Amino acid sequence: SNAGGASNAGGASNAGGASNPAQDALARIKRWFGGLPLLTKSVFVTCVAVYVATELTGLDALILHTCLSPYRLAAHVEIWRAVTAPLVHLGLLHIVFNMLAYVPMARSVESSVGTVRFAYLTLVCMLATAIVHASLAWLAHGVAVVTRGVEAYPQSDPLYDAAASVASKGSFYVLRMLGGVHACSAGLSAQIFVHIAYEPYFEGGTRGERSVFGLFNVPVSWYPWVLLVLFQLMIPNASLLGHLSGLLVGLALGAVPLFGTVAHLTHATSTRVEAKLPSRIRDASGFVSSPGVGWSMSSPLPTTTADAAPSSSSWWTRMTASTSSSTTPAFAGTARTLSQQSSSAALPWARSPESGGGGTYATLPNGEEARA
Repeated sequence: SNAGGASNAGGASNAGGASNPAQDALARIKRWFGGLPLLTKSVFVTCVAVYVATELTGLDALILHTCLSPYRLAAHVEIWRAVTAPLVHLGLLHIVFNMLAYVPMARSVESSVGTVRFAYLTLVCMLATAIVHASLAWLAHGVAVVTRGVEAYPQSDPLYDAAASVASKGSFYVLRMLGGVHACSAGLSAQIFVHIAYEPYFEGGTRGERSVFGLFNVPVSWYPWVLLVLFQLMIPNASLLGHLSGLLVGLALGAVPLFGTVAHLTHATSTRVEAKLPSRIRDASGFVSSPGVGWSMSSPLPTTTADAAPSSSSWWTRMTASTSSSTTPAFAGTARTLSQQSSSAALPWARSPESGGGGTYATLPNGEEARA
């Protein structure tokens, strides 16, 4: 009887000690979220909150007034769109894939360089990508006007609608893919492309090869361009100019010393900024003080051995205390998708494109088009 009681007690003990899968999952999520640096965590929470609020309330105007419109940026100097557009997403898959790609990258950089320096770099890159995006859009429109006779169009009309009368269908589809100065872009994919293009320089070299989804290898210098083409082919209505502008800014960070210097906040400056911050920010969970040993980063992406050598003309090689090991990111895996076309189910006001397009895009109430 006593033995039986002991056995029952043991059984009760085992039952009490059994883990609850839901509780374990929740604990892991809390640990993951608690381990995020402050700015990375803030961007993640803001993106999710904005998306949820937009879906629950149907606030289409929120997207209309925050997405990146080259026309609004130039004609009305709505510079805030450079900062707000990356925080807005057009569908569930859009935000999920962008968060899967952005959070590990941002976490790695912020943990390495500090919250203040990462915040400054992020702001500079957002402004730069917006300027490049708008410049390319207006350049494309100017070329269309001069070479194809596309007339100036009303404020609410996308470029490809105005170009419908152009005789050359090839020109029509090129203009449509670019989106025009009234197309509205949203999402973090431009900033993700900044990181992808800049990361080889950040790691200390642009030689060697990278794996594309584990299918084939390309030279490191080709890698961002291959991704740009592949994603545009897979998602025809993704923001080509958004991705391209991010890629160009990322390359400029590494290859243009002046821009790299402007985008780089020195340790001394970041320390002075940190000293002026309210104590509740400096003491906040996840705040990372600026290290004094320069820039270094452990890539969150899978790595493959490659022949990497530092570039003697790179601006950061003169600022860092050491270079990284001879590995370069492979970017293998579908979890790194940069953007996703919005779903009609997620966006009640989405409509299908005209014949010859492909994918789904969102047309806002005033006629502007939102692109992921």
